[in-house]
Amino acid sequence: MTKTLFEVSDETKLEGLYGLLEEAINLVEGYNWVAHRRTRPSIEAAIKDFRKFREGELDTDLGSKRWFKALAKLAEEVGDMTAEQSAYVLAVAEVAHAAAHLGHLNLAMSRGDRTEADRKYVALQRAYVNFGLRGVDQFIEIVDAGARPVRPPAEFA
Repeated sequence: MTKTLFEVSDETKLEGLYGLLEEAINLVEGYNWVAHRRTRPSIEAAIKDFRKFREGELDTDLGSKRWFKALAKLAEEVGDMTAEQSAYVLAVAEVAHAAAHLGHLNLAMSRGDRTEADRKYVALQRAYVNFGLRGVDQFIEIVDAGARPVRPPAEFA
């Protein structure tokens, strides 16, 4: 059985979701050593924007949606990536996916619990946040299964 890093339940408060987003950002940032050299600038820029989004400095369109599209496209455009490098780009894209739906969830929750449609929309967006965070888990598992950090021996660090 696989260890799940992220689990979103109906009881997870908005603050907790933003905390999980921060954990996901930190997780993918910690794996930057596996990035293909041609993907690294985009990944670094995306992570920087995710942090701005999390702090409320960028909206959903600029802070996450554009990166989801750009990173998914990048994963198919760089043809000489290893499976682990591709999985890493897709893990970062899933952070963007989760962040985009977190933005939608935040907006939906601000509408309150006025109608059945509002409640269903909140549940749908919460499920998509969970789906994105679980995607991060699964793509990082692929990286862990095949990649080993290429780091200098301790005496040279």
